[in-house]
Amino acid sequence: MAPNFRPPARLLSEHYPGFRPAGHFLDASESWIGTIRPFALCSGDDLLRILDDLDAGGDVLLQNGSLLHDPACRRRHRSPSYKNGIGEIRAESFCIKVIVWPPPVHPKAISIFPEISSAVFPNQPHLFRPEPRAGLQELPNLMPDALCAYRPGDGEWSWRLGDLVLFLDFVAIYLAKHAVWVRTGADNGGLWIGPHASHAPRDLIAQLDPLGECRCGSGDRYRDCHLAVDQARATGGRAA
Repeated sequence: MAPNFRPPARLLSEHYPGFRPAGHFLDASESWIGTIRPFALCSGDDLLRILDDLDAGGDVLLQNGSLLHDPACRRRHRSPSYKNGIGEIRAESFCIKVIVWPPPVHPKAISIFPEISSAVFPNQPHLFRPEPRAGLQELPNLMPDALCAYRPGDGEWSWRLGDLVLFLDFVAIYLAKHAVWVRTGADNGGLWIGPHASHAPRDLIAQLDPLGECRCGSGDRYRDCHLAVDQARATGGRAA
């Protein structure tokens, strides 16, 4: 495959028909708003299989933002130990706003309702939290906390590899895991199922390619963006 190959973008309206354009947002000229119900289409038995597949890092299918069990799956599924604590998780529904900048900047997804932010969940393990502006600590951050559905720099998603449909697929899987985390205790020991990337500075330095994309989603090289910040944090210092 040629290094500059980019697959054709799919129409968002065909795969996420509940989403509609929402115009400008801050410095982005494009945004979308819609609802994702990650468990709306699965039966009770398939729900448990899907949760087990997610916990094992296995594959799931997606249809209009809802997770489905892959009929070709040959795994021996185990019933999750927390199944009695998740209640009517299939009714979970999230109103999501997607903010889109021109490539190579990664989109951001914000959960408007229910709100998923550090203000509501101080210990939520997978959020993009805007960094305070140097010299402007007295001003509030205009950019809300966004969902960290994958770690930029790992190569799971980019404009060269995917499109907004694939981006929202990652968001739907994230919301499924968040729903489990909330129903198993949230900030008080909630379970984040499946493998997930570390946000610790030492791990970021060890795991991300300095010449690859930065973990912030800017599209810049990690070396030229947040590497110095992470190195300073790893040693207990501060970076300008």
